[in-house]
This record gives sequence, structure tokens and C-alpha cells, in this order.
Amino acid sequence: REVFKTIGMAKVSESAHLARELGYMRDSDTIVMNRDLLIKTAKEEALNLVQAGYQSPAETSIKVLGKTALAAMKLMLHVMHEGKYVTDYDQVVATRVAYVLAGGDLSEEQEVPESYLLKLEREAILECLQDDRTLARREHMLKKGKPLRN
Repeated sequence: REVFKTIGMAKVSESAHLARELGYMRDSDTIVMNRDLLIKTAKEEALNLVQAGYQSPAETSIKVLGKTALAAMKLMLHVMHEGKYVTDYDQVVATRVAYVLAGGDLSEEQEVPESYLLKLEREAILECLQDDRTLARREHMLKKGKPLRN
């Protein structure tokens, strides 16, 4: 519930440490304070993973809760919107996220392959990219360094 609330309110992080607190980063993720060292550090970490024999994990199944959970998330978003905690477009985007988290149109709780959720996520992202409000948000963030609340 708290994770979805964070997503629904489109909370952004102004620092890596805040990103950790919000759950966007793991404790094990490296923080690089000097922007000039970002690429170098990322390359070193990638090479270290290769040298350590890293293998991507096998696809796993993920439990989704189906339409009941989707309805609950939509209700929560409606209440947040009515209370002016989220904007019209926050609600649109968060509803798409809720659809993915619930597993789409599944009628009941079940395990689904990770690839199924990735497909839903890809579709949701493409829908957002076709909306002019997404472009406005991106441009505003790049120009002002702050999220646009449209």
C-alpha cells in the first residue's frame, strides 16, 4: 500500500539517499557523488560483475492479485485525486501502474511469469509515451529539474 502510494503521488527523489529511503534503490547500490565519475564507476561495476561470473537470474513467477487488487488501487487513487494529493495525469499514470501490478485483467490472484508483467509494463509505457502530458513532464524536468504536476 505504501509503495503504491509513493508511486501514485509520483514522488521523485532529489538525492540518492532519498531514493534509498523511498525504496527506489537497494542498500547495496553504489552511490557516486561526483557526476564526472558516473560512467567510469558504472563501467568498473559492470566489468566486476562479468569477472565474478554473473549470470542473469532465471525467469521467476510473481504473485499478482488480479481485479480485486486493481479495484482497491483505483479506489485509493480516486480518494487521493479527490483530496488533491494527485493530479489528473498522476491518476492516469498511476492507474496504468496499478494495472501492471495487479497483473492486468486477471480475475483472481495467481502466479504469472515475469515476462508477462514486463509485457504489461511495456504496453503501459508506450501508452504514456503517446500522451502529450508525458512529453510535457519530461521537458519540464529537463529544463527546471523539478517534476511538472499536470
